[in-house]
Amino acid sequence: MRRGFLCAFCLLATAATACKPPPPVTTASGEQVERITLQERFALSTDVKGERLDGERLRKGLPIMERTGAFSVEGDYATSGVVDKSTLTVTITFAGGREHRAALANCAEPKICAFVSEAIKEKLLEREPAVCKSEKVCAKK
Repeated sequence: MRRGFLCAFCLLATAATACKPPPPVTTASGEQVERITLQERFALSTDVKGERLDGERLRKGLPIMERTGAFSVEGDYATSGVVDKSTLTVTITFAGGREHRAALANCAEPKICAFVSEAIKEKLLEREPAVCKSEKVCAKK
């Protein structure tokens, strides 16, 4: 009977530790990042495509983001003279809940798209967002 209790206890303890969020990753400047989220919304659809880097994927992806300069991109970016197709929002969530975002509407921001390209090569992200395929380069609003 005691052996069954210990096995049940081990299962509960394992499940409890498996549910904990991964620890934050520290940037070169000492900031602690919990996750990076990419969400793509399409003008003619309610479908949202998203990817998230946390844990080991964040540990590998954060240096790429810093190297390409994408970590410093923040705010709203757009271009004029194009039909509304898609918007990519990149959100960096820091330890403690602070966030900074970059929203790209129908245009390619070179630093963000360089990060995405390298992250795909490293198999950290699965797909290239439509905005990074755009020939229009973003300008900050």
